[in-house]
Amino acid sequence: MANINKTIIKGNLTRDPELKSTNTGTYLCTFSVAVNSYQGKDKEDYVSFFDCTAWGKRAEVMSKYLAKGKPVIIEGNLRQQRWEDADGKSRSKVVIYVDNFEFAGGKPDDNNASTGNAVQDDFHGEPATGEFPEPFNDDIPF
Repeated sequence: MANINKTIIKGNLTRDPELKSTNTGTYLCTFSVAVNSYQGKDKEDYVSFFDCTAWGKRAEVMSKYLAKGKPVIIEGNLRQQRWEDADGKSRSKVVIYVDNFEFAGGKPDDNNASTGNAVQDDFHGEPATGEFPEPFNDDIPF
């Protein structure tokens, strides 16, 4: 049986995305998403926090149009990062590497967007002009 590593979450950003560049000029964007889970009237709800990383043009678009508190749908795969801390102890965490994303709360506004030039929209091959797909509709019957 083949292994499967696919994750889909819908939640709100807990902080503004951070755009960085590698030594080779590839962009990466890191952010965190909070996902609320409703357990029912007799059980306590809980929140899970997920660290996410996006690369390339997708990272540029996400850093420009997403901001703290904005809802987003993330599709990606899980990767475990391992390192040793300053005391020599082994540490690890699991991060979602973003394959795709959707704006989940309507059109993003430019008031919270990072500054910068227009970037290629990774999803349509056209410059990002402020026109975005309709938000995800949970009422679709399939």
